[in-house]
Amino acid sequence: MKKNDLYELSYELKRQLHLRIIVSVSSFVFLCVFITLILNFFVFPVRQKSVSMEPSVSPGACIMISRLYNEIKRGELILVQPKRAVKIPFALRALDYVAAFFTGQQVFPFSKARGAETPLLRRAVGLPGDTIYMKDYVLYIKPAGQQYFLTEFEYMKTPYQVSIDPLNSEWDSTLGSIGNFDPVFLDKDEYFVLGDNRTCSLDSRLWESLSRRSIVGKGLFQYFPLSGMRIF
Repeated sequence: MKKNDLYELSYELKRQLHLRIIVSVSSFVFLCVFITLILNFFVFPVRQKSVSMEPSVSPGACIMISRLYNEIKRGELILVQPKRAVKIPFALRALDYVAAFFTGQQVFPFSKARGAETPLLRRAVGLPGDTIYMKDYVLYIKPAGQQYFLTEFEYMKTPYQVSIDPLNSEWDSTLGSIGNFDPVFLDKDEYFVLGDNRTCSLDSRLWESLSRRSIVGKGLFQYFPLSGMRIF
């Protein structure tokens, strides 16, 4: 092989290598942008870290959340932002979602650095127009236009269970995750949310009712662990 031929071959190999690198980098950037757009505007996963939603959702379970919904229905699993959200620029929020996606929802570098409150999974039990009260950790509901109170379970189309661990007889049920409160009327754009673990959950009993703006999305399905896969 002539010397010129070797130069041409070397040049061609370098050109192909550079082309492969450009294609690989471009594909990776496109994938990141695509994932970011999906996670920002359509669906995204969350990982349950506490016992607040047991027995329905155990710690470690991963739930896919949809940002696209028309209305909140009674009994639905929703993701809420209980406190006023810290404003995070779109670019940093996008990088947060990418980092979370590739680390199994373990790393949110920019949200935590700015002290943003982590959204929480809760169940929507009280809707605008309802009058509600709680007795022994069970919610009683009288929807607008109805005459009588019924338990939350009698109004739910999708069955679910709640956990009410037996408490010490000396425990004051008006403290902490309270088990009793007097009738409250939910005005327009007021939603009352509860954790399924009634004796170990931060929810509307502490925060009071939430507005529609505090609802980040609705639960679609649980995809981890595999043995617990289901549609909500």
